[in-house]
Amino acid sequence: MGDKIQTVPYDNTAFDSNNGQTTSPQDLSCSSSSPCCWKNAQPPYSTVDWVRGSGKIDAKKFKKNFGTTEQPAGDNFLIASMDKGSEDSNKAELQSCLIKCSSGNVQVSLKHWTKGTKIRVCQVAQSNPTQLMACQDLPDSGPGPDTVDLPPADNVYIVVDAYNFADKTNNVAIVQDLTASYTPCQSRHLNRKSTIA
Repeated sequence: MGDKIQTVPYDNTAFDSNNGQTTSPQDLSCSSSSPCCWKNAQPPYSTVDWVRGSGKIDAKKFKKNFGTTEQPAGDNFLIASMDKGSEDSNKAELQSCLIKCSSGNVQVSLKHWTKGTKIRVCQVAQSNPTQLMACQDLPDSGPGPDTVDLPPADNVYIVVDAYNFADKTNNVAIVQDLTASYTPCQSRHLNRKSTIA
């Protein structure tokens, strides 16, 4: 992507300060530069961390790697990467705060770019954190935005899962403009949207 790209660890502050739970959809709302109610899942569920990227992207290198001239807009996007091909078990999971109950589908939308990897959006039950549920793979073409609808559920996390780090040279997944929208069971009239990156 170029020598001018800088990365910093993803900030889990909002997730930790909310004790990992949402009280309303607004808890997931954030600006591109502010901490959001998401975090890097811990091993063994996730073995590659998402980091926050910023800086000027090298257009030629970006097109060569991702096959498109459409780049992440602005200075904030999320990156998960490995330099070499790896075992199939390696993956990068970005996990939302817990959704206690949604009365309808949970709509997730995001832009994404991949090289040597795939991205899917899933649910994870609080009672069984090892099993991904209702997974939907995003198109390889990117960048979208692409939208998926996850089924209504109680006590679940949303997971953006980059997996299949199989390229022999380098593997990169980029996410931007990630949004989640749902209606809490106790207030069906609400339908608010959250944004990350």
